[in-house]
Amino acid sequence: SPEGVLRPLIELLRYTEEVSSCSLHSASAAFVLYITAVASSVELFARDVKSAPGEVGPGAPDLEELLAELGGLLRGSVLATLDRWIEEAMDEVSTDGKRRGNIPTLAVLHAYRALIWVPPVASGAVDEGSA
Repeated sequence: SPEGVLRPLIELLRYTEEVSSCSLHSASAAFVLYITAVASSVELFARDVKSAPGEVGPGAPDLEELLAELGGLLRGSVLATLDRWIEEAMDEVSTDGKRRGNIPTLAVLHAYRALIWVPPVASGAVDEGSA
């Protein structure tokens, strides 16, 4: 049942909203990034199953609704958190004071930002240019 797999994941994403007010260097940030990666992978798999003829069966309406909720969280509150952390990393100054912007951290955050757009782009739900 899609509900048995996706509902707990959706609840974990909702929990990330509660802890996402932290700094990007906190333990909570690592948790948010981990759940983001898991949720993106599960969404990609579920969209693939949904698109395969005869694979979903009677759970199809539930799956569509759950995918919409999961995608809404990923590309809503999680995306907003990533954007806030990107701003935080942009404002960091190197220890020698010569550079502004934490490039390694920015690369990781932008990779996660791209990751949350893979499922809808791969399934054709959104155009690559609008992601």
